[in-house]
Amino acid sequence: MHALHDGPGPSSSAPRSSPPGPGRSRNCWTGPVEELFVRLGFDDAEARRRARLGLAATGGLLLDLLITGDRETLDSAAELFARIINAPPPMTNPVPAQDGRTN
Repeated sequence: MHALHDGPGPSSSAPRSSPPGPGRSRNCWTGPVEELFVRLGFDDAEARRRARLGLAATGGLLLDLLITGDRETLDSAAELFARIINAPPPMTNPVPAQDGRTN
């Protein structure tokens, strides 16, 4: 197995069912992360969006760490991102109408 995808490595003679690439390995994480957000109370669509965002941001933070080695700054950024990604979605229109109800 090649580390960057779900298919066989380049030296293998086994046929590939799909092209290799970093996105293939990320797909194995989206389902469990989506399920986590659903258990936290988000609907399926929001859970899917947050899972993708979370995986993309985590990958970016890890790449940044590899490049810069600045663990303290990246730990702080990861903590901030965790607070943001776990916050409830904003209301569509939180401004109360004249009768006191929200629109």
